[in-house]
Amino acid sequence: GAIVFLIITLLRFAAISNIEQREADIMDSVDLLVSDVKGGIMNAIIRYKDSFPVGVRPYFHEFLDDIQNKGYGFKLAMNKLNEKMGMSFTEFAQKAILYEEKADKNMDDIFSSIIEINRQRRTLRYTNNIEFANLRLQFIVSIMAILGYAIFAMFTDSYIMNFLTDTMIGKVMIIIDIIIITFVLSYMAAIKAKSL
Repeated sequence: GAIVFLIITLLRFAAISNIEQREADIMDSVDLLVSDVKGGIMNAIIRYKDSFPVGVRPYFHEFLDDIQNKGYGFKLAMNKLNEKMGMSFTEFAQKAILYEEKADKNMDDIFSSIIEINRQRRTLRYTNNIEFANLRLQFIVSIMAILGYAIFAMFTDSYIMNFLTDTMIGKVMIIIDIIIITFVLSYMAAIKAKSL
């Protein structure tokens, strides 16, 4: 049970990393579009359709297909794109729809707040990642030191090896160690998730 919980915690770490990468891809895509918004959102997406990050590029291709081949209107296609991209894209999608509906090319400053928010998110994410990397390094070094000593002691002292592998108390101690490691990893995963 402890090992299963440990595996689940490690999978949670992987999922958090994927979420963080996806959010970075969305911010990069939005920044790219906003930098060339004067010609219209649709034209910007056409221009940069092959320059978007690989993780979100298919969604923009589908957006273009919805408009060019399926006859969707801009608003419907953008709402569909927003559903696939998630909350990080919502503010841009809403402003893009407003921008296209008004057809006022002097409204491009409505996107400036998104650029600033993305800049602040990147700065905060960078700071959090440095702190988290230090925390993770300390944890890994501590675990390696403890495991290294335990393995050394087991192979140099037959009493310790027999105690840990053949007695109920020794086995319980190993399980408790795995549980403690898992709870520390789970706590670290919770800290990392809060920074998203």
